[in-house]
Amino acid sequence: MPDRAFAPDRGQPTRFIEPDLDSGTSAAVIVRPGETLAHTALMRPVDQSGKIVDHGQAAAQADRVLSNLNWALSAAGTGRERTVKMTVYVASEAVLPAVRDSVAQAFPGRIRPAVSWIINRQPDPAILVTMDAVAVAPSAHEIGYYRSDLLPSWYGAAHVSIMPPGRVFHLSGQAAVGATPGEAATNTVRELDRTLMHFGLGVHHTVRLRLFISSMSYASTVIRAIAAHFGESRCPPIVITESCTEPSRPIEIEMVAVDPGSHRNPIGAPQLDPTMRAAPQGFSRVAIANTDSHGLTYFSGIAPPSNLAPQLQFAWAYDRLRSIGGRSEIKLTQLIRGTHFLRELSNVEMLQKYLSDHVSLENPAAASFVLARGGANPGTSYTLDMIGFSSMQSENP
Repeated sequence: MPDRAFAPDRGQPTRFIEPDLDSGTSAAVIVRPGETLAHTALMRPVDQSGKIVDHGQAAAQADRVLSNLNWALSAAGTGRERTVKMTVYVASEAVLPAVRDSVAQAFPGRIRPAVSWIINRQPDPAILVTMDAVAVAPSAHEIGYYRSDLLPSWYGAAHVSIMPPGRVFHLSGQAAVGATPGEAATNTVRELDRTLMHFGLGVHHTVRLRLFISSMSYASTVIRAIAAHFGESRCPPIVITESCTEPSRPIEIEMVAVDPGSHRNPIGAPQLDPTMRAAPQGFSRVAIANTDSHGLTYFSGIAPPSNLAPQLQFAWAYDRLRSIGGRSEIKLTQLIRGTHFLRELSNVEMLQKYLSDHVSLENPAAASFVLARGGANPGTSYTLDMIGFSSMQSENP
């Protein structure tokens, strides 16, 4: 790994919006323009050999996952103490309190990341919690993939990637058909590759893949197929979670990619190609923001009260988003990527109509619609996970 270090005079690279001492989290975290970010793969409660540990003990498994996150980030020259965003997946509402406590204890100081909580089936029945993270990393000018010697790797996929500043591309979830889940995964990645080619990019610009599969029973098959597509030492980090998809399309994949040479073609507001727009559904197939000139804003997952009807839950979530955005100078026209976790498939079309009716279609965010079993609030049927951008400058850390 290249010898890289944090510049001593850079100052605090983030702002924490509505930090909460008790939970160790913030409603949103703004990363300063020009920062390099590290994206991890999904971390599981496993030891160096890949064996699941602490069976039936949610807190102990959460502690192990947090340690594994730290090992992954360390491979990229950073650490958990510079985390800006985490997504925590738990097997059931019953284990949520114990996992929350572990996260709160892991961030007792001024660093309080944005966190999204998702209840869903895990890669193995013995696993109660998994996590992925984004952290500020030492300055870099090229994409890099790293593996830790202290962690098992799924078929050679990286544990963490380095995303230097530049034009950041968020690709909405895509799904292709295939005779088997592995073939569907390979075909979907090829479709994503073709989308990147539309912008003059290639697979080597990929930062991270997030997979939504209809059954965790073929998680290993899907990851093996994707790793084979990228080749040895070139597979980016992979995050995987369960979601109900069409039988003919058992897997959906969203992608983050970056073009580090963006200083040659600066972009202000999020951009999208007209052919990449899906305006009637209220989202874009691709959204682009330049992190050389604008900071990224990571929001914690927003879970409305469970006693509201679906339409009111959508409205409540976006009202909350506006409220947090107002404190961080973020507007709905400055959103880049949204992942919408819903409990009912029938609510997807209803949500898309809400977005097309109430959210700006001039620069709509890239989006994925995912079925999950719950979120931060017991019984909640909708969780909004969002990334935006800001004009945060280095003199205003």
